[in-house]
Amino acid sequence: MKHWISLLAALLLCGCANFEVVSEFGTGTVKLTKTVRTELQQVSKMCLEQAEIRIVVTSSPTDQPIEDCKRKEAALVEFQKVTLDTLELYGTTLGAMAEDKAFDLSDSISATGDKLAKLKDKDGEKLLNEAKVGAVAKVISVLADVVAQRKREEGIRRLVAVGPDLQASGEVLREFFDGKSLGYDALLKEISTMSAQSLNRVTSPLARSTEPFRAKELERQITRSQEAIKKRQGLAASSVAGQLLASLNAWIEAIPEFQRDALKPKPQDLWKRLKNLRKRIGEASDAVENAF
Repeated sequence: MKHWISLLAALLLCGCANFEVVSEFGTGTVKLTKTVRTELQQVSKMCLEQAEIRIVVTSSPTDQPIEDCKRKEAALVEFQKVTLDTLELYGTTLGAMAEDKAFDLSDSISATGDKLAKLKDKDGEKLLNEAKVGAVAKVISVLADVVAQRKREEGIRRLVAVGPDLQASGEVLREFFDGKSLGYDALLKEISTMSAQSLNRVTSPLARSTEPFRAKELERQITRSQEAIKKRQGLAASSVAGQLLASLNAWIEAIPEFQRDALKPKPQDLWKRLKNLRKRIGEASDAVENAF
């Protein structure tokens, strides 16, 4: 009799762990990070393209505009890459454990931890305050431990419980896009200024008279780039930044409820929130893809 009672208790306990909803959150997290990563890569590419044009229209004897662009981009997004790597690893690990899939992310987790350590050791102005560096570090630490232990249900529960530090890590990304600090908007302004200066050159009377065909070709190329920049500027709901910010907000706001209800048998309200999150992330992904 005791045996059957123990077995029933064990079955009921297992039933409490709703791995389907856990998998949904993991998948959404990975898609969100990939969307943000794609946008950062696209904006970096835009900067380099405008630098190339700047070299051509000014007959620059060096590649300094390209070097300047690389340095500015690196200074702005270095700490974002650490955060993106951490959140993507979190989502991948959570999803793999929820679906009981074989995985080995030890090397990736170790590499991300090394990046964070180097970031913390930098001299001069810090890119992240200590509290946020600590939050990212805690997420990495839990990931490393969970992967090493390979205890499925216990690991999932620990990953769900790391919510506050996960939330703090996500807030770093949000601050990058919210226009209140040096980040995405500042990078766009650099690109926009470079583009406007080049356009003034190629539409000048001298350029149009000496090399009319080449000037017209460059004008069309720069104008197309300026349209892409405009789609990204500002925080309106229709802008790329607005869509990314909306998806990040939805993800961050979902974390407390996910931490509280993810392992309950029927978390209907959480399911509704995660469906809305999926929609937001999809809209952000479409905005990034359609911004060219």
